[in-house]
Amino acid sequence: MLFSCRNVLPCVLVTITLAAIILAWVYPVWPGDEEILLAIREWRNPFLDGVFRALSYLGWYPVATTLCLVALLALLALRRWRDGLLLALVVLSAAPAYGLKGLIGRARPDYAIMVPTPDSFGFPSGHAAFAMLLGGFLICMAWQHVGIPWLRWGIAAGLALLVLGVGTSRIYLGVHWPSDVAGGYLYGAAVLAVAFRFNDAVRNRIGRMLREDNTL
Repeated sequence: MLFSCRNVLPCVLVTITLAAIILAWVYPVWPGDEEILLAIREWRNPFLDGVFRALSYLGWYPVATTLCLVALLALLALRRWRDGLLLALVVLSAAPAYGLKGLIGRARPDYAIMVPTPDSFGFPSGHAAFAMLLGGFLICMAWQHVGIPWLRWGIAAGLALLVLGVGTSRIYLGVHWPSDVAGGYLYGAAVLAVAFRFNDAVRNRIGRMLREDNTL
């Protein structure tokens, strides 16, 4: 079906992401940003301080690189060559998200706790984008290749909580506006949708070519 969800979703996500980028460039703070940030800060207690600081470290460059390498090596060990290549391309697409920061030039909030405010601009959140890219990719892999329903749902739910936790940690720590995090999630989701749609198109094309060869 030409206008199936698989075809439409990438276009919708890319359009929404582009709209968010334009709005972030025009408006330094979105309505509700400060209120949501302060509301999340009211959760503060020693336990959550430790939890969110740990979650934030998942997006730190050395940790993020290690996680990606482990996931890539696991796919290669399972001989999932195409999935490994797709993971590499998806993760490398996080680089333009950091480039967008300078283009948009949005300042970060002045609410940092426990960690210094980074020197870079805020939109989109690199931590949120990376969490969505890697976490979303692993969720898709689990959904495609884990045959036991309860295990598939459990893996997907656990990864989804980690993705949400990383983004929330950046707001809790006061180094990103909620809209920065939303922008990172949108960017990652748009890249994933386009990447998996392209991967499906290539796989289907190769399948058709093989079937045509077998009929000759």
